[in-house]
Amino acid sequence: MEMSDKSLQGFIRELTSTDDNELDSGKLKKLKYICKSYPERIPHVSDFIIKRMSRSTHCQIRLLCFKVLDHLFRRSSVVRSIVVSKLKIIISLTFGLSSDKPLPPPDTTRKILIKLARRTFGEWTTEFKDKYPKLESTSIYLKEHCNCDVYYERRESHESSLKMTRLWRDHCRNVVNEMNDKKSYIEEVCIQLQNAIDLIIPSSFVADEEDGDKIIIQDDEDFMRDNGVINLNKSVAVVDLSIPSFINQENEVLVDLIIEQTKVLRNRLIPLVIKWTTIFEKSEQYVSEFTHQRGIAENVRSKLVKLEDICTRLIIPKKRITNIDSDDDDDEFEEVPDKEGYEESYQEPSSSSKIEPWKDIQLLKKLEAATGQKLIFDKQRKKRKLTPLSVDKSRKRLEKIVFNRSSLKRVREDIKSNLINSSKRVIL
Repeated sequence: MEMSDKSLQGFIRELTSTDDNELDSGKLKKLKYICKSYPERIPHVSDFIIKRMSRSTHCQIRLLCFKVLDHLFRRSSVVRSIVVSKLKIIISLTFGLSSDKPLPPPDTTRKILIKLARRTFGEWTTEFKDKYPKLESTSIYLKEHCNCDVYYERRESHESSLKMTRLWRDHCRNVVNEMNDKKSYIEEVCIQLQNAIDLIIPSSFVADEEDGDKIIIQDDEDFMRDNGVINLNKSVAVVDLSIPSFINQENEVLVDLIIEQTKVLRNRLIPLVIKWTTIFEKSEQYVSEFTHQRGIAENVRSKLVKLEDICTRLIIPKKRITNIDSDDDDDEFEEVPDKEGYEESYQEPSSSSKIEPWKDIQLLKKLEAATGQKLIFDKQRKKRKLTPLSVDKSRKRLEKIVFNRSSLKRVREDIKSNLINSSKRVIL
């Protein structure tokens, strides 16, 4: 159904008045359909978009209008002719070259518009410069007189893309090398854990499915409870390894192995494989040569998750208590023959009058005789004779120092020597 000029203008206003920097794909598709179905409306659409750009006081509207104009420019020769004829106006509205007439706010959208307009103009010039020489001459003028290289944004974008490609390729190669290094270790952990689970769970009532990730109940309930199987109403059993029937000398090593390898599986292997798959997923838009390795990593991840699911159904004991008879402990002691020497005559004192060994004088004397080392020391020390402060006043202490005979003699000799020296200087 054909739209009137007024309704078409309202539709374009609605398309270019969103808060998002991206256009509504449904409305843009409808506008393309109108231009394709009614070619005579294309000049009116192009003129109205350029007029809306010049009248808008918000950079968001200019950004969306320029994106609509770019879509139409690449599809219609009529739009290309109109844009080339009004190239000066479009550049002044989007490039931000004039400091007297800056682009409207906001600043973030202004930067996006300038970057997009310059890169898009470079793409227009590269693709349509043969049919529209004015594009190339304008780009040369902008570079020489306005210090604006329209190919710079394109080169920068291309270099950034190459840099990201190299970066993600290196990441993927490192992951592949790490996968090759950890392959045997992951297989070893999985085999040990699976074999330990298969050996420790009674085979009379538990059987693995073909995929090896479920434990199925197959026997009497009383027997299963005695052997640690709970959740009897479910098709998947939960086995309690903490009951005494499991903890014995035969399977104690298996329980230790399950505890250790479960920690390795949860804390090391699964996070490592998740990191691999995440790197492959993020690098997919830049590198497409590691699809096979990504499939391998996802397969390993699914198998480890299934094995972890089996481990979650095992109630692992925190502390194991080994049943050992007290008689066995007594049998392990060995009789030691009596030693010769002072130990024969030494009698251990009773608990009421027990003395510490380092305070027992008799014991220390015997040890001195046996070892030849001095172990008893006299604790009495010579005390310095100090005058109490209550008797020795400060004045008396100063008098003792000042009026000491030796001090007075030394002062007298100093005075005499000074007088002799001064008299000699006077004579000279």
